[in-house]
Amino acid sequence: MIKNILLFSALLCTLFAQNLKLISADQLTNSIENGEQVVRLNGNVIFEQDSLILKAQKAVRFIDKDLLKLNGNVLLEEKSKRMKADTIVFDSKNNIIELGKNASIQLNNYSLLSDETVFNRETNIIYLNKQPKIFEASNEIQGTQIVVAIEGDLIKDVEVLGKGVIINKDLESKFSNQNILRAEKINVSFFDGVLKFISLENMASSEFYINNGSATEGKNLITGDLITVDFLNQEIISMKASGGIIGNYKRYSSTTSLNDRIDYFAEKADFNFENNKTKLYGESSINYGDVNISAASIEMDLKSEILSAFSFNPFNKEEKITPKFTEKNNSPVYGNEITYNLQSGNGKIVQGETRVQDTLYTGRVITTVNDSTFLMNDCIFTNCNSKSFYIGSKNVKILYNDKVIARPLNIYIGGIPIIGIPVAIFPHSSNERRGGWIMPSIGSSNIRGTYLDGLGYYFAPNDYFGSENLITFADKQGLIFESKNIYSKKYSYNGNINFRTRKFLANQEQDITNINQNNITDYSILWSHNQILRKNQNLNANVNFSSSGSLNRETSLDLSERLDQKTRSSVRYSKNWSKKNISLSVSLDNSQDLLAEEKVIMGSDFFINPQNKNSTIIKNSGSLPNVYLRVGRRNVSLPFIENSFLSDLQWDYSSQLKTVGKNFYKAEEYISENNQSELRWSTKNNGEIKVYHDSNSMMKNNFSLNAPFTLFRYISVNPNANLNLDFVNQYQGILKTDEAESVGLQSGIKERLTGNFSINLYTKIYGVLPLKLGKIKSIRHVISPRISYTYSPGYLNNNNYFINVDDETIDIFQGSLVGSTPRNSSRRASIGFGNIFQAKSLAKNGQSEKIDLFSLQINTSYNFESPEFQWSLINSSLRSKYKRVNFDLSTTHDLYQFDSNTSNRSNKIGSPRLTSLKFSSSLNLSGKIKNSFLLNENKFLFIDEINDTGWSSNIGLSLILNKMNPNNESKTFWINANNSFQVGKNWKIKHSIRYDFVNEKTVRQNLSMYREIDCWEFYADWVPTGYAKGFYLRLNLRSDMLKDLKIEKRSGIYNNRPNF
Repeated sequence: MIKNILLFSALLCTLFAQNLKLISADQLTNSIENGEQVVRLNGNVIFEQDSLILKAQKAVRFIDKDLLKLNGNVLLEEKSKRMKADTIVFDSKNNIIELGKNASIQLNNYSLLSDETVFNRETNIIYLNKQPKIFEASNEIQGTQIVVAIEGDLIKDVEVLGKGVIINKDLESKFSNQNILRAEKINVSFFDGVLKFISLENMASSEFYINNGSATEGKNLITGDLITVDFLNQEIISMKASGGIIGNYKRYSSTTSLNDRIDYFAEKADFNFENNKTKLYGESSINYGDVNISAASIEMDLKSEILSAFSFNPFNKEEKITPKFTEKNNSPVYGNEITYNLQSGNGKIVQGETRVQDTLYTGRVITTVNDSTFLMNDCIFTNCNSKSFYIGSKNVKILYNDKVIARPLNIYIGGIPIIGIPVAIFPHSSNERRGGWIMPSIGSSNIRGTYLDGLGYYFAPNDYFGSENLITFADKQGLIFESKNIYSKKYSYNGNINFRTRKFLANQEQDITNINQNNITDYSILWSHNQILRKNQNLNANVNFSSSGSLNRETSLDLSERLDQKTRSSVRYSKNWSKKNISLSVSLDNSQDLLAEEKVIMGSDFFINPQNKNSTIIKNSGSLPNVYLRVGRRNVSLPFIENSFLSDLQWDYSSQLKTVGKNFYKAEEYISENNQSELRWSTKNNGEIKVYHDSNSMMKNNFSLNAPFTLFRYISVNPNANLNLDFVNQYQGILKTDEAESVGLQSGIKERLTGNFSINLYTKIYGVLPLKLGKIKSIRHVISPRISYTYSPGYLNNNNYFINVDDETIDIFQGSLVGSTPRNSSRRASIGFGNIFQAKSLAKNGQSEKIDLFSLQINTSYNFESPEFQWSLINSSLRSKYKRVNFDLSTTHDLYQFDSNTSNRSNKIGSPRLTSLKFSSSLNLSGKIKNSFLLNENKFLFIDEINDTGWSSNIGLSLILNKMNPNNESKTFWINANNSFQVGKNWKIKHSIRYDFVNEKTVRQNLSMYREIDCWEFYADWVPTGYAKGFYLRLNLRSDMLKDLKIEKRSGIYNNRPNF
């Protein structure tokens, strides 16, 4: 029975599918489903079609569609091809096989896996559509979809579409390295079933290892638009990449000295793994540690560890990129060809050049010794056109950020050698601040002898500190040393410390060998420091100390330094609580009179005779410490004043604690040889001038109340009351002796309470004058009247503040730090008028604008308590500033007449009498110099560009008149002019002059000229008259590094003093 069924099935299959034969099945059923004949088979189902064999546990045959579905342990075999899946659908009509889940295809050594596979037997293409994977012993392919073309039983081509990954395993490496290739699209080619070629497109990357047969040397990672890989015997032999290449190479071998990875960039790249060479093309660049090399093409030999850079690109003949070598932060070096040894750090640049700031170095061959040293052969360097000027040397050694050593050195001007030097050393740095030697000026004069000025060294270890140290020597004068140091830290602190000292021959000595026996030695220190601390705190210091006043007066070229004979020092800490309106400051102060010693030495040019027995000259004084606390203005909140005129009642408080010490000279009486009582400065027993010391302290407290309000809507009223509570530790007291009583300083705490009251009234009155003049449409006049009244009580009857000695009333606080005590009460009324005149004009844009024309202020006061001269002087001022003109006039007038007989004021009121007048005015002018003038003179002035021409001038006029005593008037009247001219692009001329009209003489005059001539600069300064008479000429290179190559000429003060 079963046999009959099998024979029937075979007959049926043969009838409907002549090419697909049923070989066996345990059960067969035939039915009509939906009008279609369906044959179902179960158990050991086997079909055959030529060399194709299909096996399964179940099968369904759709006769009309010529479609066969196989389920359960499905196996398809065709020659050496084997296919397995949970289900297989065979479309024999179209010759297509579809494999379901867990599908696998075995092709020679390769396995193809997917959960959805289509095999077109007509085209020999396999589509792996879902979770596809292809692998064999050393390679694995993954992607979103994989398309496989086969030839016979061998893979011919593979195309990976979407998120493609190829993993190439090095089976021979003991490190089990995996080369990984990635791209959005991958094409793989095989020959005779062996992998030959891979193409990666779109977001391509490659990560592969380089082996030497027994070990891994390194790993190379590369990304680009397109990467192609060639294989031989399943190993990568070469690789090409193009399109925005970014890659890096890391060495692993312990035998190499390469510890940093090599990063590279290019448009094209070739990797040859047989000879271990990499070639980069098109805007190529390599970074290795602190080294960067860029060029049109670069060759990297990883066996010899040699990099070679070239200016040409064989794939683009029009592309020319000069090779560039950069190490650390050093200036880049350019050349026609660069060779660099990665292991030793040595390099060679052919026809190289490098620039440091404004100086260009070129050499036939440049060799890098290490990361900070270059050697140059046949070198020339210049800061301008080499046809005009350059310096040549056979051998040059450049130590970056240190110096340049040239052996020998020749200076060429216009190609002609001018001077030769066996060896020369120059400072070198690629930064604005750099360390190095400072070349001196050498000369001679009758006063100084042979001198050397400004030899020194600038030390700049980092960006936060710099130190310039200079020395000058003159064989008829002596030595001067100066050190200028600056330091800074951004957003934190900055400052400078300057030290200057000299050791000069004294007493007209001119033999320098005697300087240790007969000399003047002095010094000065200047320190400035500013520091911002956290939470609104600041620290500021300005320290200025000098051992004598003659140092700057006799050595400095600067006018202000020569005239300033006082030093002032202060160190101040401050803290501000802005939300609470409270501030605190602590300061230390010191003042020094540099001429004090010379003022008390008889015979000195600065000697001062004491005027009375109380005469003193302060040598130096200082406060230690000075503490100041201020509590800012606050409102007083009291219920009963809320709706009154005191509703804005405010108070503030301040307190100051101060200790002052001083050293001073004091006058004394003595009996002269003529038995006359005379005055002199107090001396010791040995005849030296005696220095006295004194110190005292005080504390001042001030409490203030004010209540501003408005009266009649327009008048501002501000009453103010002050209470002052002061303390001192020294005061004037009665000194009792057996003979008499006297007054002198006593130690102890004394307090004083004083106060005053004032009230101020202020308003503004506006008026408009409809004056039309040109663009002026109207004039506005603003009047600001102010009236104030101040009352201060007198304390003469207070026995705690005043004492009586020999019918003389003494203020015990007289001469103290808190000042004298008011003896009599004071009631003073002040009146003032402010006037501002403004114009309203039409601007160019059609809009109205306000112009301040001038202001006029007048004020005076009346003292109700004074027995005479109750009216004070009338002060008035007139000021105007319009465009380029400033005008300032101030006067004082006296209402009281002057008695010519007594040469004093009388208490008789008359017409206002002018007692003083101060007038000053300045005019600022500028403009362009007409081209017609320049064209007529340009041959003489060497003007290259007449467009960069202009001039400016500041002219000041000052008149001071004092007529307080009409019998002894004094007057000063002078004009000051500062003019500058920019004649052409390179000429700069400055001239300044002050003329005294009263004495009819020129007080000061100075003329300076500056001229740039190609790479040279010429400077001249001339003072024709006065104490600083002299001239200075200099011709030097504009190069900051070569500026010490100069020619100088001096006379007068420039020749008698150091010029640094």
